[in-house]
Amino acid sequence: MKPLVVLALSFLLSSSIVRLAAKQWDFILAGNIAMCTMLCFTSIGHFAAARHIDYEKANFNGSGLNYLWFRVPLQILFIGWVWYFGIKN
Repeated sequence: MKPLVVLALSFLLSSSIVRLAAKQWDFILAGNIAMCTMLCFTSIGHFAAARHIDYEKANFNGSGLNYLWFRVPLQILFIGWVWYFGIKN
């Protein structure tokens, strides 16, 4: 669920910054910035999963690639996010 938190917080932050800078709401841009930010952070997590790195405990006893199967339902949300903010409009 950490990627979802990163996605939500970066969406809120980027939409606020865009509002302040452009004097209007641009949720499409904010959604794209949020997805880019989330993908940067999750790519680091996939590197760690492949090498059994546990960033929270700072050791090499991570669960490996098996933990990625837990995230499959979350990927459906991410696919919908990209469709809405990137393809639909």
